[in-house]
Amino acid sequence: MMPVEEAIEQARDWARDNQRKSVYAASALAYIDAIPQNRAEGEHLGMSQDGADSIQLSYVLSNLGSWRGENARECKAVIKAAIERGRHD
Repeated sequence: MMPVEEAIEQARDWARDNQRKSVYAASALAYIDAIPQNRAEGEHLGMSQDGADSIQLSYVLSNLGSWRGENARECKAVIKAAIERGRHD
């Protein structure tokens, strides 16, 4: 399975390429771009990176619904697994 950072980067590429066609892609891009800030806030609150990512990645994943194809399925599975890891942290 690919690393979560790679899956996020591929999701960012898709969202950037489709942000003018889809409000969901634009929203996914905004949530992806906010991940570093979310991690900093989570650290300040004493959360693990996985815990902080879990919240943000839930928003990202909910906006990737129109991303199709084998690569999209693989990336979404990696992101979903990261969300689950963070929920148990």
